[in-house]
Amino acid sequence: MQCNPGDTAPDFSLPDAAGTTVSLSDFKGRPLVLVFSRYVGCPVCQMTSVELTRAAPDFDRAGAALAIVFQSSPERLSAFAQRQAPGAALLGDPEGRVYASYGVEASLAGYLAPGNLPVIFRAIRQGYGHGAFEGRETQQPAAFVIDGAGVIRHAHYGRTITDLPEPAVLLAEAQALGAVRAS
Repeated sequence: MQCNPGDTAPDFSLPDAAGTTVSLSDFKGRPLVLVFSRYVGCPVCQMTSVELTRAAPDFDRAGAALAIVFQSSPERLSAFAQRQAPGAALLGDPEGRVYASYGVEASLAGYLAPGNLPVIFRAIRQGYGHGAFEGRETQQPAAFVIDGAGVIRHAHYGRTITDLPEPAVLLAEAQALGAVRAS
């Protein structure tokens, strides 16, 4: 079942790239931008992750944390994190339990959508190569902005494997929470 704005965010505990368990409660008191990707071998997911982590200092200045969930094993997640800029918590959910608790689903139609091709080609042109397949290949992405009390304020469920909001959109949502908190 999908989560909607106003819902309490489902709790989670997942290992990060260093093997430390990270829980939703670790972010209490500050907004969290929680992004669900596919797996670290996916060129589009690599590109999206880099774009998000480049914006991590902006999220931090806005008082928000950034976490990206992958279907990847701890070993592959750790190797991937070594090639990433710091700033985002990279979390592994190879069994897909947290994907399921947030209602993030897979879709063959979303996987085969023609609009994916330009994004895939852009990722490949930028040098992101395909690595090992993990999890469900047809997994859709999603993004949530969760306030400091653990309530979902923004929910985006991708309709295709490339359908995620730009970092600037997620940052604006997180910044809006800061303005609400300050008033």
